[in-house]
Amino acid sequence: MNVLQKIISHNVARNSAALFILQLINMIAPLIVLPYLSRVLGLDGFGLVMFALSVCAIALVITDFGFNLSATYSISKRREDKSYVNELIGAIFLIKVGFFFLFLLSITIFTYYKTVDTGGILLSVYISLNVLFQAFLPTWFFLGIEKMKNVTVYMFFAKISYVVLVFICISDKSDVELVILLYAMSNLIAVILSVKSIYSNGYSIKRPVTIKVKDVFKESVQFFISRAAVSIYTSASTFLVGAFAGVQQVAIYGASEKIYQASKSVTAPIAQALFPYMAKTNNTTLLMKIVFVMVIILTIVCFSVGFWADEIMVLIFGDEFIGAGEILQLFLIITIINFLSVNFGYPAFAGIGKVHIANYTVVLGAVIHLILLFSLYVSDGFTALNVVKAVLVTESIVMVLRLTYFKINYKNGKKNGNIE
Repeated sequence: MNVLQKIISHNVARNSAALFILQLINMIAPLIVLPYLSRVLGLDGFGLVMFALSVCAIALVITDFGFNLSATYSISKRREDKSYVNELIGAIFLIKVGFFFLFLLSITIFTYYKTVDTGGILLSVYISLNVLFQAFLPTWFFLGIEKMKNVTVYMFFAKISYVVLVFICISDKSDVELVILLYAMSNLIAVILSVKSIYSNGYSIKRPVTIKVKDVFKESVQFFISRAAVSIYTSASTFLVGAFAGVQQVAIYGASEKIYQASKSVTAPIAQALFPYMAKTNNTTLLMKIVFVMVIILTIVCFSVGFWADEIMVLIFGDEFIGAGEILQLFLIITIINFLSVNFGYPAFAGIGKVHIANYTVVLGAVIHLILLFSLYVSDGFTALNVVKAVLVTESIVMVLRLTYFKINYKNGKKNGNIE
């Protein structure tokens, strides 16, 4: 009982629980809303929503600029120095403003020159609003001070409001733009409540004086490159399917990917909570025990779900999505591979002081994925099924690279006495 109480009261356990609840909210909200939207909006309208959400996801990578990793790491190291943290928050927010205007320029150019029907100007405006609001959600702050309970509560209210508003307001195929506007409003609610919580926790947002904005920018560049590389074989794949294969293909791909993202949401809190903990303690033994147990559980669940893939897609999204069962099966395999890759990424390499290796592996993965996508484009094979196969190959390569590099560096660290 004493051991169990110690585990439950541990910071990693508490923050993993809060992150799990947050991810559960992020998982349940789409699974409630998307089946309704797929039936009300039809295949084409649902495809437009999937395309718009993929644009928001890509923009989030740009506006976040790797701060979800670099700021979490910096704050976890110096959380007692409130003056430093306050200025760091201010510096990050200033940088985010600049990136938001860069996104505005990009979406304006894309809207003007696009060759495939992916919505009108109004949809672009609502996408931009959502990008603005989601950019200033300071999840990295709460991760850094290891108080994820706060942001979990606020996201719960935001997601609930979004779900309720969708069922009240969306009733016709012409309501595609309104879906994205409601999503933007829910993110605005979360931002307002989260920023208030920064102050209630004894911190504030200060103009950087002792901290140089360019230094904060430079420290996060390697993390941004890593996140941007990952986005090439995640959210960017959805965008490219829509851009080159049309809204019906992106609807099928996006529906399957949402279930994949839901499965990732269940396990992602483990890596998120372990990252700041490993940065402080270097407890690689705990990491390996957790990953071993979770891989067994995850494998059993994913293969069980995969057996009923076609029926699940029809049950959730409707008869038009029966062809997505094979895509879902591949995404479920990717779920297991991705879990190993993520946990033997930043958390594992933070434990041995080699975080930069995690960045290099995903950059290489992005290059490989771009080559695979280019080969699909030139061979006229840009379909939802072929793209998910390319994602499977890329994720597998990244996982193997990380496991190999970790094993080598772990052994060297043990030999030199740097790792217990």
